[in-house]
Amino acid sequence: MATKKPDNPNKINSTVAKETDKSVQITFTIPNQVVEDEIEKILSHEAKHTAIPGFRSGKAPKHLVRKSFSEETLVNKALSVLLPVALTEALQTHKLNIIMYPRFQIIGKRDGVTEVRAVSCESPEIELGDYKAVVSTHKKTDIWVPGKTKDTSQTSNEQKDAEVVKVLLDHYKNILIPKILIEEEVNTKLSSLLERLEKLGLTLESYLQSTGKTAEALRLEYRDQVTNSLLLDFILAKIAAQENIKIDDQDALAYFKVANPNFKGEPKQDQLALLKQVLKKRKALDILRLLV
Repeated sequence: MATKKPDNPNKINSTVAKETDKSVQITFTIPNQVVEDEIEKILSHEAKHTAIPGFRSGKAPKHLVRKSFSEETLVNKALSVLLPVALTEALQTHKLNIIMYPRFQIIGKRDGVTEVRAVSCESPEIELGDYKAVVSTHKKTDIWVPGKTKDTSQTSNEQKDAEVVKVLLDHYKNILIPKILIEEEVNTKLSSLLERLEKLGLTLESYLQSTGKTAEALRLEYRDQVTNSLLLDFILAKIAAQENIKIDDQDALAYFKVANPNFKGEPKQDQLALLKQVLKKRKALDILRLLV
């Protein structure tokens, strides 16, 4: 009878919990010995560059080098090495396809292990149905400019795009967007605002006072904007896939050069890949515009 091999005591284990909005929580259980082994490697490296009184540079014993760092710093350094590898393995093991790099949080230590929680999300479920019928059969909004006769036949492409966007957001409004993704985008917008205000020599408090908003009202406003933007993004991406829209490197490069006339050299592949996704969604919107 074959003997079962004991579990590897130094293996990093992971468990997964999913929410209905496609948020994903991965809990890593890391043996403390694995963390300690990584800390030893870090100390060996740091010892080569750390000056300790009474010892020549790079010759101080590791136990003294260790005293020059807080335990929290060493643990964080060790986890920054261990977690990316553990994350890759967890994604493969649990067949996850996350769309944002996780937020990591140390939960604590127990029974010889350190527990770390990673929170991310997958793409939301998008059931399009007959999206062309959704756009073509909706009750069109009258577009009227003061002083002119109402005439939707002369509607501009920009107005038609706005009409399509409005219809899509209304029809697919019940699709759940991952909360963590929304909060991440809201925080990015707020950080961008703070940077702009800082360059202008303004504070957030003065900005809020001038606009008559509270911090919470501003966050809620950004949350609504981000939710609609993400929803539209996912819808158009799904339609682009359904329509089998393709953008080749040459078209993406040509568009990039037109949009960035002062850019020297060639764009990076990840820039082109991102641009291709944008152009696919743009073409999906163009297809729907013809139905309005």
